[in-house]
Amino acid sequence: MRIRNILINICVVITILNANAQNSISDEGVEINGFIWATSNVGATNPEDYGSFYTWEEAQNACPAGWILPTFAALERLANTNSEWTTVNGKNGQRIGSGDNTLFLPATGMHGTDGSVTHVGSHGLYWGNRSTKISYMWFLYIDNDGVGPVEFNTQLFKMSVRCVKK
Repeated sequence: MRIRNILINICVVITILNANAQNSISDEGVEINGFIWATSNVGATNPEDYGSFYTWEEAQNACPAGWILPTFAALERLANTNSEWTTVNGKNGQRIGSGDNTLFLPATGMHGTDGSVTHVGSHGLYWGNRSTKISYMWFLYIDNDGVGPVEFNTQLFKMSVRCVKK
């Protein structure tokens, strides 16, 4: 019985550590047009990894302390920065910025309300904050044509999260 309790405690600690690791950002980010962006998605270990997927409600708590979901201003400035469709370690996406201030956003696709996964490798969807319209949220949309903020009126799809510093 004692060994069982020890094993249960170890499993609980590992679960907590994994949950904290998914919501941590270990870098200082990269500045693009006045906003400091995390270099990888929440839940990812590398910039080209997709990371975790969240409903809009879940995304509200996805960014670690000191980081937030991007505002419309952050999304718009990112969209107005030079970008190119490219492949990094076998994953398609947009490389945004220039010189040392570059960011790679992989084409993560999204998870539908029925659990289906669509558009992986061709589109990336990243949650932003709430719009001024009731029941609308912002998200960043990427594909091979570019990058742009979009207003959306459903919170049920699961998308990626790329945080910005407060």
